[in-house]
Order: sequence, then C-alpha cells, then structure tokens
Amino acid sequence: MGYGASGYVGSPPAQFLAGVSGTIADGATITHGWYKTPTWALVVGTVALNSCAVTAIAATTITVSIKVDTTGAAGTNQPVYWMVGG
Repeated sequence: MGYGASGYVGSPPAQFLAGVSGTIADGATITHGWYKTPTWALVVGTVALNSCAVTAIAATTITVSIKVDTTGAAGTNQPVYWMVGG
C-alpha cells in the first residue's frame, strides 16, 4: 500500500491523510497510518458498478466493503482510494 500526500486545512498539523490501497477484496482492511484513531474515513472504488463503503474504523486500520451495485454480492477485487482524519 502506498500513501498519498497529506493535506492541510488552515495551519498544521495535518487534518487528513489520503492514499490508495493495493488490490483488495470485500471485507479487507487498509492500514492508514494516521497518528490517532480517525473520527471519519472515506473510500472510493475503482471498478464500475461496484460500491465501496467503510464498515469499521480502528486505531490503525479501516475495513472496507466492496459490493456489486445490482446484486449486493461481493464486488470485484480492486485498488481503493482512501482518506482518514479527525
């Protein structure tokens, strides 16, 4: 997994951290590297007709659900863009 740039709102410290996972499956966790347990997380998938959602936020990871839009079945394994903060 690689990290993207962290962004600032106002002055430092950083208000969020963003990155992109390697290819993951439904129910996988992403290690975020934020300095504390985030209060929010956002994920965006990379495969059409699949929905991605955060199902859990922990001190070092977020858990991601990937589902097929039309059936609700487990979606296609894919890289996921993510952001945490708070």
